[in-house]
Amino acid sequence: MLKITPFLWFDNNAEEAMNFYVSIFKNSKILHLRRFENAGPGGKGTVVNGLGNLYRIPMEYVLGKTTTQCFPAPESGILAFTAN
Repeated sequence: MLKITPFLWFDNNAEEAMNFYVSIFKNSKILHLRRFENAGPGGKGTVVNGLGNLYRIPMEYVLGKTTTQCFPAPESGILAFTAN
């Protein structure tokens, strides 16, 4: 069976947005954060991506501010889907 995991894409404030969504939706939590170490578009300590549950729905959060993109996307948070 195909599993679909939605993700939210952010330009430069993924961690702030994740904390906001978790604070307003019941049964939501951040499960894992991955941060830049010494290099990256967000600087040391900036969240690269995160995994969590948003109202019990598995969700991935992505810092989309990179030098290249696989596909054009608006700069603000968008809702997209990946198939696993």
